[in-house]
Amino acid sequence: MITKEKSTWIFDVPLLCLLAFALRVVSIIFFPNIHSPDEIFQFFEPAHRIAFGYGILPWEFEEAARSQAIPYFLAGLFRFGGVFSEHPVFLLRTAQIALAGLSLLPVAAAYHFGSRISRAHGLMAGIVLATWYEGIHFSAKPLSEVLSGSILICAVCIFSPVSHNRLKAPLLGFLLGLAAMLRLQFLPLAALIAFYFIYSSRPKARMHMAAGILVAFLFFGALDWLTWGAPFRSYLNYFRLNFAEDRASLYGVSPIYWYLWDRVREWGPFFPLAIALAYLSRKNTKPLLFSATFILFAHSMIPHKEYRFVHSAYAFLLIACAIGSVTFLNQLNRDGAPGSRRWSLGWLALLWVATSASLAVSPSQLRAWRDQSAHFHAAAALYEEHDLCGVLVHENWARIPYVFLHRNIPIYISQPITRYDAKESAPFNAIVASLGDATELEPEFQMTKCFHRSGNDPVCLYKREGACVENALRTPVLKMRRLGT
Repeated sequence: MITKEKSTWIFDVPLLCLLAFALRVVSIIFFPNIHSPDEIFQFFEPAHRIAFGYGILPWEFEEAARSQAIPYFLAGLFRFGGVFSEHPVFLLRTAQIALAGLSLLPVAAAYHFGSRISRAHGLMAGIVLATWYEGIHFSAKPLSEVLSGSILICAVCIFSPVSHNRLKAPLLGFLLGLAAMLRLQFLPLAALIAFYFIYSSRPKARMHMAAGILVAFLFFGALDWLTWGAPFRSYLNYFRLNFAEDRASLYGVSPIYWYLWDRVREWGPFFPLAIALAYLSRKNTKPLLFSATFILFAHSMIPHKEYRFVHSAYAFLLIACAIGSVTFLNQLNRDGAPGSRRWSLGWLALLWVATSASLAVSPSQLRAWRDQSAHFHAAAALYEEHDLCGVLVHENWARIPYVFLHRNIPIYISQPITRYDAKESAPFNAIVASLGDATELEPEFQMTKCFHRSGNDPVCLYKREGACVENALRTPVLKMRRLGT
């Protein structure tokens, strides 16, 4: 028998997921961007190397300091996409759309959590997570903190309060183990949630949850054994490099208050309003607020800070804010007619969407929507040059990865730009450089296409006639070591 709660869930969740998925696909197709080099060189590029046999090898993979779980998952998506088309744009979008599909799970989980209070609370929580600009921006990113954070959101929202169901207990354990193994920095929070469940549940449920955790741990240990030659090798190396040696601090450090200041700067007047709404929801959202606070506190203790590391903390906060906004509206409309309440909820949903849209077009976020898109389009254009036999990339070796180019030809790098004689230019017949560097190129290289990028000179392609001949003056990227250090 289908209860009223189940019938609304069957109707509401697919609509929320359809809305979220449509926004994410639009973002993927019309706003290609790279949030962080890690999403390419820790995940997409290793996946391309696994799927097609060639790709740039960053230093973390030379030291076996990364689990290959995500790259192997992405490699499977690349191989699947390759059945239909070998074009790099199609391959990349196949993987990104699959990741966007996975990002719908937190939307459904948020609805599930809110609907325990009322359908209106569930709908608002789902709408906010479906339409929030940062969730859309990160939805197609294979970053471990994004995937692990999404899993934690599902675990907390679906299994709060504690459930003694014999099926839910092992699933909770597996999700917590999966979140911890995808990102070690989330291990303390996952452990606290597990201990709370153990303290609150029956003995049989504890054993079922422990079995779920064990399955996740064994899977990642076995994968390391198969790929790196020893169980948990990547985790031991990762811990040594990032915790014992604090290697991440080489890429920059920030003060302890940086995560809060970053949101004050980005969200402006919305930030104190968000705190107030979260406070209003505190009676119903304690697990969410605890998770958000713990993630922010734990990551604030780590010197190297990037917003993506705590994106899930603010997702927890947004769910609480959405619930708090409905609670506040109900208090205002306590004596209102049902029809007026529905209209009020509709206007509240529109206000949330408008807030997200206004923040999405702030100057910093506008740059983020298009960051490195010029090099993405340049690489796609190079793929279509059938006589291409070698490429020189100016500025940075990370600009044109093989996952963008999808051609097994040598890529060379040069920084700073210098003039090339005919012999020196023989290993490549195409150059990717900014328009401002055109005066430094030999006349034999003629500009063919340019791609706009905000705040900088356009990125242009330069081609010459003739074949490529290897010489010892230049080393292709595939033969270089310790890249990214």
